[in-house]
Amino acid sequence: SDPLSPYLHSKLAYLYVETGNIKKAREEADTAFVENTDSIDVLYNIGEVYSRINLMSKAEDVYKRIIDLDPGEVRAYMILSLIYNSTDQKEKTENIYRKLINTKPDIGYYYLGIVQAEQKKYKEAKDWDKKQQEKKFLDENELLEQISKED
Repeated sequence: SDPLSPYLHSKLAYLYVETGNIKKAREEADTAFVENTDSIDVLYNIGEVYSRINLMSKAEDVYKRIIDLDPGEVRAYMILSLIYNSTDQKEKTENIYRKLINTKPDIGYYYLGIVQAEQKKYKEAKDWDKKQQEKKFLDENELLEQISKED
């Protein structure tokens, strides 16, 4: 298969969404998703198309694939959490941020705190905020240590 094919199908899908041809948009997005295995840019295009035509479970699969390919891809976590929030899946929203802690702890802790606050779990929110602040402080100290070693 042509390596440009998934990219072109994803772009066609986006153009079909823009012109209101939802059926063709879905066909092109489906083709791009099946053919594509590792291009994060193509996957973001496909995910956006699925989101815009309200195929949230398909969009979820796309963003999960992005995270599998690059666990540090923060944007995919954010979009996935928006999908979960829009479909009222609070537990999944929390779980996606818990997974983010493994690669980007300060960001994961921060957003877990926000999710907890939205659910009026203020003690938990405060705990996550404290962990985020501690991690941020530790990261700054590690950076200072690296700089002093270089001198």
